[in-house]
Amino acid sequence: MEEIPDSVLDGRTDDNPFILPSSNINLENFDHLLTYMFCGPSEHPINQDVFLIDVLNLSTFLEIEDRIDYVIHQFEARTFFCPILQFYLACTYRIDHWIAPAFRELMQLPVLTFSLDDSFRIGPLAYHKLIQTKARIDVLVHGLAYNAPQVTNAPGCQTPHECDTAWQNEWVDQVAFELLHPDTHYNGRSILRKVEQMLIPDMCSGCHRHTITSLQSTGVFDRDAKFIDDAVIELMSHQTDERIRTSLRDLAVSESDSN
Repeated sequence: MEEIPDSVLDGRTDDNPFILPSSNINLENFDHLLTYMFCGPSEHPINQDVFLIDVLNLSTFLEIEDRIDYVIHQFEARTFFCPILQFYLACTYRIDHWIAPAFRELMQLPVLTFSLDDSFRIGPLAYHKLIQTKARIDVLVHGLAYNAPQVTNAPGCQTPHECDTAWQNEWVDQVAFELLHPDTHYNGRSILRKVEQMLIPDMCSGCHRHTITSLQSTGVFDRDAKFIDDAVIELMSHQTDERIRTSLRDLAVSESDSN
């Protein structure tokens, strides 16, 4: 075990206490950490979010892994975990496995529901990816609604023109309406299932079956999921444990030196 040099006075006596970085440690969050460590759940504060975030913050800074695991478990055990908070915590404290589910939940929310504080909490990069991905999906949806996919006629179909007309009419009346409805969140695979289950008068079963098979092969109904996956991959590329921990340590050192 290395000996502490005589020149280091911090912590040796009451007159030379350790100077803890105020940006990371204050009276309230340190009290919350001690409350968690030495008191039972009945002593935990009523405001669980503040308490848990304080414990997570200091546990991350001090690298107390079991406390980090405790906070993660507490949040994951909730019946509802606000995706904005989840994404913020995931980015701030390097909880990588929260990035994808939180971002997917954010994608479900209408843009107009986000406040300015929400956008700051999500962060400029993630908020940009969120808006960009939603815009890409909107372009896809409007294109699908406006342009019905072409019918793939079955070999031997005796009424190809009637099948094509029936398909076009059903697409406009049913699929396009649902795609553009303001209360409907687009999901390509659910739309494909709807199209598969449609009973289209005046369209033979062979043409319907061949058309569905053709649509499946194009992957057009998987593009929205691909857009979201691409955004998640890019966001994950910015999750670097070294960057976060180094920045915390550098800040602590700079504040300690200034004192």
